[in-house]
Amino acid sequence: MGVGLELAAAPLVFSFFVDKVERKWLVAAGALLAAAAGLLMSRFTQNSNFALFTVIGAGVAIGNSLMSLSYHTYQSELFPTSMRARAVGFVYSFSRLSAIFSSYIIAATLDRAGSAGVFVLISGAMLVVALSMGLFGPRTRGLALEQI
Repeated sequence: MGVGLELAAAPLVFSFFVDKVERKWLVAAGALLAAAAGLLMSRFTQNSNFALFTVIGAGVAIGNSLMSLSYHTYQSELFPTSMRARAVGFVYSFSRLSAIFSSYIIAATLDRAGSAGVFVLISGAMLVVALSMGLFGPRTRGLALEQI
């Protein structure tokens, strides 16, 4: 099976367990997988082993997919029904705005430290996400939306 097909199947595999695990931990797990694979990727940027590079890249993509799919559901659970649409819209808009600035940070890092430096930078950011979610993310599983 090709890597593209495996990546397309990842959300299907996630569907078997995402409602059985607390979402904040799924976000953290996805961020940790992306961070670990990103750090591995930074070590192999000069490696010509295409298969290894592809498998590590798939690990980054799968971790990002798990984090993203879980986060979008999680964030909608965090807000009361009366303000959910507006709050989620604000959070999404802020994330798009912050993407503008992060692209400049990534470009500067690429210029100064190369692609390995970019992988280390993004992996560090994923570690911050995992720690933030694990330490400060409220529990939502099994709770009514208005109890969260």
